[in-house]
Amino acid sequence: MKKFLIKITAYGYITGSKMMDLQDLYRQKRSLELTWEQEHLNSGRYTLDMVRIDHKVRALIADIKRKEAELAHSSNKIEDAAPEVSVAT
Repeated sequence: MKKFLIKITAYGYITGSKMMDLQDLYRQKRSLELTWEQEHLNSGRYTLDMVRIDHKVRALIADIKRKEAELAHSSNKIEDAAPEVSVAT
């Protein structure tokens, strides 16, 4: 299993390999969208290749939503963690 390192900076940004994975998913999605557009410009109609590309884009969107939910959950977990401080009176 792959371990992820998450670092939340003072400005609230999440850095680490999870963010890089998310950026890769966005790049793949954009690449497929450009391929779809090129196919449409070349053929001028909706083809079976475009259907396959649409299915891949939908799968990537689901992956992106899942990754973003994981990041939000990790961020909430860290922010909600209360410091354990004992105050003796």
